[in-house]
Amino acid sequence: ALSKAGRRLQAMDNVVGRMGNNKRLRALRKQNRFFNRLRWGEGPARVVLEMGSVKEDDNREVEEVELEMAPFDVMPHVTHWFLTMVETGYWDGCHLIRNARHVLQFNCHARTAATGNARLLARVPDTGVADGKINGYQSIVFQEFSPDFNHLPFTLGVAGRPGGEDFYVNLVDNIKSHGPGGQGAEPGPCFAKVVRGREVLEGWHSRLGDEFLEPNDYVLMKRVYIKG
Repeated sequence: ALSKAGRRLQAMDNVVGRMGNNKRLRALRKQNRFFNRLRWGEGPARVVLEMGSVKEDDNREVEEVELEMAPFDVMPHVTHWFLTMVETGYWDGCHLIRNARHVLQFNCHARTAATGNARLLARVPDTGVADGKINGYQSIVFQEFSPDFNHLPFTLGVAGRPGGEDFYVNLVDNIKSHGPGGQGAEPGPCFAKVVRGREVLEGWHSRLGDEFLEPNDYVLMKRVYIKG
């Protein structure tokens, strides 16, 4: 019988094999890689999160966290998904909503017309938006994964099956729980790493309550943009 470590290695091989053997996924990844380079160059692309409290009496200045995307050759699909949402202004006005021991989790469920990107919200059909909340397909197409970019501390993953829109920052080594053979049959994609502002995230982690936060304690992503 395989050991637990052996089962994880086998699960990793199975995931990588399924991606390589599926012609449609290969074609999608090839197309994503091509358009990534047309839009953002060879990469790795960098993204800046401007973060601040939602509380009116909190006078702290906006704090920045800078991310570096995984190489386009390694994670073309999920980087295309995330960068496209950044480019459209999708993440503006969204929030840090969960402060767990192992992750900080973000989503847009509490975005409003006041906090969201006005240009983005104006482009959404009336049937698809209500007070800043956008209805539609915001998930990734499949659980892309590479053992070359795994869930180490201060890397970013996509939550859910299929993943998105929620994403998270790993605070600890989450390879066993979020990689192949972890929480489900499919691993959570890991697609970026924090290259500046770890202390900002550690500060919010130490100040906030545990697990899912009350709306008044959310941390606002005031603006999210591609650097350069």
